Amino acid sequence: MKAIPFFLVSMILFSCNNSENTSNSNEYFYGYFGNSKNNQNIHLTIKTRFDECGEWGGHTEKITVFNKNDSKKLFAKYEETDYDCSNGNQNPKIVKSKENEIKENEKNGIRIYLKKLVEFKSNSFVSGNSGISYSAVAQDSTFIIYSYNNDDDCKKAFKKLKSSLNL
Repeated sequence: MKAIPFFLVSMILFSCNNSENTSNSNEYFYGYFGNSKNNQNIHLTIKTRFDECGEWGGHTEKITVFNKNDSKKLFAKYEETDYDCSNGNQNPKIVKSKENEIKENEKNGIRIYLKKLVEFKSNSFVSGNSGISYSAVAQDSTFIIYSYNNDDDCKKAFKKLKSSLNL
């Protein structure tokens, strides 16, 4: 009688497939940004605001993930804006802008960065509102991660994301 529950549990455990099918999960994740809602494509904005001016902030680097004209292709648009500490950044200017199609082998870099951002958020303690801020926000507000963190690993992760997307 005791062998039956053991046998059932063993069957359940060994019949489960523990391997992740990244192509399907990527398809669902990135397909979300290709869907239209009221003829508007949903964008994912990944943003880092640096702290050259201390608590007043610093320059901003932003990557927007989107599709064009309801196509299945995803694109990444990178923008870097300056920050003038002497005037409180009254008129920030775009100093660098680049747009690329995201190739299939580059998509996983976004997912890796988002996982790291969640990890940084859950492991950080913020003692104020100064420092470098990192965020990832879906246009429809169904996905939001926001973190202050001065850890060098955060900077490296963002730099690696830019590199993986050729930005």
